[in-house]
Amino acid sequence: IKETMEHSFFNELLEFKKIKNIYAHNLSGFDGIFLFRQLLDYDVEGVSVKPIIFNGKLMGIVLKILTNIPDLKNDKYVAPKYVTIKFKDSYLLLPMSLRKLCRSFSVPTPKTHFPFKLTDINYIGDFPAYDLFTDISKEEYDSIKNEHGNREWSFRDEAIKYCSIDCQALFDILDKFNELIFNTFTVN
Repeated sequence: IKETMEHSFFNELLEFKKIKNIYAHNLSGFDGIFLFRQLLDYDVEGVSVKPIIFNGKLMGIVLKILTNIPDLKNDKYVAPKYVTIKFKDSYLLLPMSLRKLCRSFSVPTPKTHFPFKLTDINYIGDFPAYDLFTDISKEEYDSIKNEHGNREWSFRDEAIKYCSIDCQALFDILDKFNELIFNTFTVN
């Protein structure tokens, strides 16, 4: 499953040749370490993976992928073409938790909660107990639990939903931030 997910991820990245930047909130402090480790498996001929380091801290990752192979048999020179994708840390632009940013920018898809202390990734069953969640009040927990109802709770399904909502929330925040900067300074 892991290899299938990784190959699917990179194949989808290559489909969107216009993508130049991919943001992850707290890339330099969390996600980037895992992402960089996975990207290194692809550091082969035609693919380059380079970290952007400043003061010993991972600031971003540059992935460069050769998309055509020059014809060396022909006398004509064909320049190699690359797709370059930069993974950047949105936390370095907006140093605040994603939850607080959602409130500050009033995004339509606010950050949700997840039971990070639940370690059984195959768990399917009752809604997880309050003590498996972090940074949540008992009132918020009860509200989420009541909203979920008596339906079966699946770690896999809820993790995918949680990550999707985080991605949408971050996109909405960056979009509003870009609009704010452009309207204030006429800089994109």
